[in-house]
Amino acid sequence: RTLTASAKTATPKSGRKTSPLVSEGPPDDPFPGVGDWPPGWKKRVYQRQSGASKGHLDSYWYTPLLEVKLRSMVEIRRWLAAMEQTNGDEEASRLIYKTIVV
Repeated sequence: RTLTASAKTATPKSGRKTSPLVSEGPPDDPFPGVGDWPPGWKKRVYQRQSGASKGHLDSYWYTPLLEVKLRSMVEIRRWLAAMEQTNGDEEASRLIYKTIVV
């Protein structure tokens, strides 16, 4: 995981102010499946800048090919189940992963 010397900021579609990027790199969390994280997965950590939770770190995981943003380990498990159902097709998985119950 790489810590940035100068904070990058995300550019949301909504146009609102964003939190600075604290770190980016391969996930350092235990893989929620069997074995290790497959190549290409990324984790980005942002720090909240205001409000009651100022300073809190938000972690997001991004899939290898389409860089689909996943917000929790539950979403990652859903994604992995969708990938299994679609024989590894990220495009098809993107359409169904939110409907899967894990």
